[in-house]
Amino acid sequence: DCITDQQLSTVLGHSMQLLGVYEDGVQAIWQSDDGACQVTIHMMNQTREVFDTQITDAEVAMTMQEGVGEIAYWYESRTQLLVYANGYALDVAVVCSDTPLTEPYVRQIAELMLAAIQPVSE
Repeated sequence: DCITDQQLSTVLGHSMQLLGVYEDGVQAIWQSDDGACQVTIHMMNQTREVFDTQITDAEVAMTMQEGVGEIAYWYESRTQLLVYANGYALDVAVVCSDTPLTEPYVRQIAELMLAAIQPVSE
């Protein structure tokens, strides 16, 4: 309930529908009606220490992003933004066949998600 089909549709300019929620509610996938776009969001309670360790252990090229959550990394080859904020690890990926540059959309979606969640007591 952190983001709606309508919010995703507005950000991406495509009519988006939730395909399903998986991994006991931790992952959700949306697809556009025309099949051009897919959004995958993975969110779970996590400590900053665990998040930082996972980023370090990933051993892939990521670029730190300013102004999103407490810390965020852009993973270009997967068009994916990894964010830590308020006791949550958030992973947002967008693939659109008609839009090769998805980073601004991913960032907007992450910001909508972060605005909707309440901090976790650690």
